[in-house]
Amino acid sequence: MTCDRPIRTRPMAPDEILDGLRDLHCRTGGATWAEAVAGIRFDSELTDLELSDVGFDPVLIEAYFETGPLSGEWWQRVWEFGTVGGLCMALAQFVEVTVIEPASVPGGPCLSAGAFQTVRALLERAGADVSDLRPSTPLLPYLWLWPGVFRWELPRMAPGRIPEVRFQNRRLTRRVLGAVMGLAGLVFSFWVAKHFPALGALLAGAFVKLFLLDLMRAPFAARARNWSVEFGDLYDFRDLVAALLAPRPAAPAAA
Repeated sequence: MTCDRPIRTRPMAPDEILDGLRDLHCRTGGATWAEAVAGIRFDSELTDLELSDVGFDPVLIEAYFETGPLSGEWWQRVWEFGTVGGLCMALAQFVEVTVIEPASVPGGPCLSAGAFQTVRALLERAGADVSDLRPSTPLLPYLWLWPGVFRWELPRMAPGRIPEVRFQNRRLTRRVLGAVMGLAGLVFSFWVAKHFPALGALLAGAFVKLFLLDLMRAPFAARARNWSVEFGDLYDFRDLVAALLAPRPAAPAAA
C-alpha cells in the first residue's frame, strides 16, 4: 500500500529562512537556539560571521534549503548585499517548504494525522516502503536508510524543533584515538632515547604495539554493526509528529 497524500509546498518567507539559518547554525556549530537568535539577525553582517562556526558554508545552505548548486555569481551578489537579511530575501525568491495540512479522520480534521501522513509521503518519495508505517513505528530503520529526509526536509519544516541525526561508532573512535596516541608516543620515545636509550627502546616497543594493534583493528571496528544513530530523544513517529507541531522556539527576552 502506498501513501496517496499529495505533497504540497509553499514559498518560504524571509523570517522562516532566517529561522532555518539559525537552525543550521545550531546543527553545525553546536550553539543553543538562544545563541543562534542573538547572533543571527536580519541586520547581521555576513562578513562578521565566521563561516566555519556559524554554518554559513554555501554547500550546507544549499543542502538545507534543497536549492541545488547555486552559481558563484549568485553567491557573489548576495555577499555584496552584505547582510543576513539580503541572503534571506534572495533565498525566499525560490525556496519552498512542505505544508502540513489537517487530515480527515473520524471526529473531524486532525493536524497530527496530517503531519504523520506528510512524513509518510516524504519517506515514500525518498524510496521507502511505507505500507507498514504506523505512529508507533520506531524511527531507527528509517533514519539509517533515508537520513536526508530527517536531516534536511523535516528540519526546514520546523526549525529548532527537529534534532540532528548523528551517526557514531565508539569502537572505531577508540581505535583511531589509540593509533594516534601510539604514533605520538612513538615520537616521544625517540626523544627519550636520545638521553636514555634503554628507556626509549622500551617505550618505543610499547607504543609501536599500541599503534599497530589499533591500526589493524580499525577496519573491523568500522563494520556496519558497530555503528549507532542518535536522533535526540525521539523514538517513534509519534514523537516526531509532536516535535513537528511543537510551538516555535521563543526568542530570548532582550536584556
